[in-house]
Amino acid sequence: MTTSVDTDKVPESDPKNAPSTKSNTPTPRKQTSAAGSMRWRGRVEEAAPGVVLFALAATVIMITAGIVFVLFESGSKFYRGFGCGVDAYKPPQDWHEDVKAGIKEAAVYDEGKLSDPLWLDAFCIVDWDMEHEVVLAEPFIDRFEWDEDTQVYTDDSGRIGSTFSQSDGTSITGPALDEDRTYLAEYFEANPTMWDEAYPKVPLELLIENEGALILHKQNPELAREWWVTLWVWNETAQEDVDQDGVANDAIDGAGTVLDNDIDGDNIANYLDEDIDGDGLPNPYDPDIYNPNIDRVGLFLGFLTLFIVLATFVCPRWLQNMHVEQIDRWTPALRLNALALTAIGFMSLLAPPQASVLFLLCVVCLILVFFGWRLDGKVPLSLACLAALSVFLIIVEFYSVQTGHTIALALSLVALTTTVSDSRNQAGTTKFATIDGDTRAILTLVVIITLALMYFDVVARVNGSLGEFFTQTWWKTDVRSAGETVTVTSDLHMGVNSLLQTTLQVALGALVVAIPIGLGTAVFLSEYASPRTANIVKPILELLAGIPSVVYGFFAFVVIAPMVVDLGTIFLERGWISEEPQLFNPLNGAIVVGVMITPLIASLSEDALRAVPDSLRQASYALGATTTETTARVTMPSALSGILASIILALSRAIGETMAVTLSVGTLATYSDNMFRSAQTMTAYIAQRIGGELPIGTTPYYSLFAVGLYLFAITLGLNMVGHKIMTRFREAYD
Repeated sequence: MTTSVDTDKVPESDPKNAPSTKSNTPTPRKQTSAAGSMRWRGRVEEAAPGVVLFALAATVIMITAGIVFVLFESGSKFYRGFGCGVDAYKPPQDWHEDVKAGIKEAAVYDEGKLSDPLWLDAFCIVDWDMEHEVVLAEPFIDRFEWDEDTQVYTDDSGRIGSTFSQSDGTSITGPALDEDRTYLAEYFEANPTMWDEAYPKVPLELLIENEGALILHKQNPELAREWWVTLWVWNETAQEDVDQDGVANDAIDGAGTVLDNDIDGDNIANYLDEDIDGDGLPNPYDPDIYNPNIDRVGLFLGFLTLFIVLATFVCPRWLQNMHVEQIDRWTPALRLNALALTAIGFMSLLAPPQASVLFLLCVVCLILVFFGWRLDGKVPLSLACLAALSVFLIIVEFYSVQTGHTIALALSLVALTTTVSDSRNQAGTTKFATIDGDTRAILTLVVIITLALMYFDVVARVNGSLGEFFTQTWWKTDVRSAGETVTVTSDLHMGVNSLLQTTLQVALGALVVAIPIGLGTAVFLSEYASPRTANIVKPILELLAGIPSVVYGFFAFVVIAPMVVDLGTIFLERGWISEEPQLFNPLNGAIVVGVMITPLIASLSEDALRAVPDSLRQASYALGATTTETTARVTMPSALSGILASIILALSRAIGETMAVTLSVGTLATYSDNMFRSAQTMTAYIAQRIGGELPIGTTPYYSLFAVGLYLFAITLGLNMVGHKIMTRFREAYD
């Protein structure tokens, strides 16, 4: 009989084998605690990098959002206020307080409304309460030395107050009304209850019916104003006769001079003003230089551009009626002329090409046409059309006035040729054209620009409007002090194109200097230089990139500026420029900024070229190509996206440069195609005026943020275009 033994039971009499509760219980707790601690530490170590990096990224986003918010918040005040005239109701200081209060109470405001920029409602006022009563002041009524208690004048002038009978039979005497304004006496005779010995009142409608303009002769000697005129809203008489002398603005006196010597009130005498009536049309192209006109040439170019855009979208409908041979013959000619017109348009942003340059282009084209005809027996159609375009531009010089329309028209032609060249559109199987993404983006931009410019062609672009800010070229924000009061001068002008032109002159001129030198250096270091030479030259480039911009400004002032002045003197002697060169000028700034951005282009381009796989070079050499051919046809096209990235980054750096251009370009905002004259960039204007010279809360003060916002939009647009271009040409290698 087998006996089973329960091994799980241990005799209690054996103390060695007896289980110990005290010794076994703490052990699993320590293991659990240690395991939990390790798990918690592991989770922290795993999550900490992500949390820290997220916090850093969120910080960057918040800082960027804060900067953009400040620009938009303060810049929008400028656009809202300047769109209506000024940012608040601030009448001249020499106005009588009663008139100030009455006019202010009668005004109906609509903040931010943009009405007709030609006769823009002053002070953001869009309407007037005609029934509102205004207390009379000088010159309508004579209050000088008038005693309200005795109702007499206290001096020995012999003046007598005006007396009117009330409805109850009593008579009230008050200050004497102006004898020349008989309508005032007639009004109080008919409405005696409005007569008050202290503060006689009249409705605003009475003044507008009888006054072409409100002329206040009372002066503040500290401001030294001889007279001040405020035009009533929509008053045709005041618009036709600014100085209220009974002679229209475009009339002349017996001596043969214009009675109103400053028609548009921009503080520039008519004989010096390039745009007398301030309608955006220079005098040589203005059919009536004394009265604002609609820009019919601009409207024609706008409608022509829109017609070409429409033809681009519906080209399959009319291409099917043309032979393929005709399309292939005319498309290259159209593309060449479109590119030439685009180049001329962008050149006009800096300096419109002279007629002599276009004539030289025409002569060269005709010579090439002649040799082409003699050699092949055929006339090169592209060159012949380019010669015809040159002649047309010499006769009709619209590109120098309608620069925006010229660029839009040229881009629409480029888009048209690209769309027409697509065989899918030539087949005519669809109603609307097949357009790639880049061409569609160009057409969208063209339509937006054209519609905006056509709006400004219809309305005059003068003081107190967004039209002036975006289209005019006169920039003036002077500040003066009168005792303890700091005010902005009345002849305020906000045509930002004077600042924009100088900025483009400096930035694009810098690219002309930096691209050949920087790209050439990059090609040398990556393709031709030995490792030892590259290790010496590359640190020198990095050293140039580390020099402070203010040092570059001093270098430009001391070294580059005298050489530029000497070059300008030679140009002046040969008649190529009409004014003497100045020490501070955009050409000086373009050279020094070009030197500044050269290391950026060279370093980034060199990195892009080195990133090209060496197998591509070896394959090119195996096919018998030389080093030059390999570089030009294999390496550089493969690294094109990186090269374009370096150029765009350098352009953004040039546009945003401040100290170097402030010390080399100047601080006088002018609009001129003479790059030897002193000017001012957008960044230099902000740097110059940010020190507190402009009174806080005024339109010129908010213009700092408006210019900064405009500059932000430009650089953001450049970066977006650059990203699009880099994506278009990027190549990936395994």
